[in-house]
Amino acid sequence: MEQTQGIIIRCIRYSETSLIVHWITKDHGRLSTMARGALRNKSAFKGKLDLFNHCLLAFKRSSRSTLHTLQEIQLKNPPGPLSRHLDRFEYACCAAQMVAHCVEEDTPMDGLMELFESYLKGMSQKDTDGLIQTLCFECYLLELLGLAPPWTETRLDGASKDLVLQWMALGSDTLANGCKACDRLNGRALAHYLACLWTDYLGRLPKLRHRMIS
Repeated sequence: MEQTQGIIIRCIRYSETSLIVHWITKDHGRLSTMARGALRNKSAFKGKLDLFNHCLLAFKRSSRSTLHTLQEIQLKNPPGPLSRHLDRFEYACCAAQMVAHCVEEDTPMDGLMELFESYLKGMSQKDTDGLIQTLCFECYLLELLGLAPPWTETRLDGASKDLVLQWMALGSDTLANGCKACDRLNGRALAHYLACLWTDYLGRLPKLRHRMIS
């Protein structure tokens, strides 16, 4: 068995009793596991496989595919209040889908899990604006992937450009504090601009990302 820390970004029902669980992990980047029997009443996984839970997980690697077998999990932190804020929860699902589309499976990426963890922590702060927080996360994710443009040379409006440059100067740890609403910022304009960057990279936008610009 192998062990690592991970954050759950998606759960898919596979059968009457089993789930496929997708993770962002510290050591393996994006990881997919089969949780056999997870839906049984007496399963050791019961109550633990919820979106955005941070866990210590043990898995048995498959020799034939990138879908590995989940053996054990231990919650590292109790579930946060994010699920009580529907709009923020939807934005977090959008951010998770972006990661799933742009990060290859079983490809270690330094800083990916820490970035997403800071994003989730910030989303649980009292005055966080879900849209601005998610756009900030996307900017840092572009930087992490080596896809960010020279921000000073972009065609963004002045307020958007100033805010992005401020984010880059502060570093991604600032996400943990939560991004507040900005009176001078047209969040939709920044969302459209970033959507163009993601479309160039991915070929098309993930389904949930379209909602941010609709």
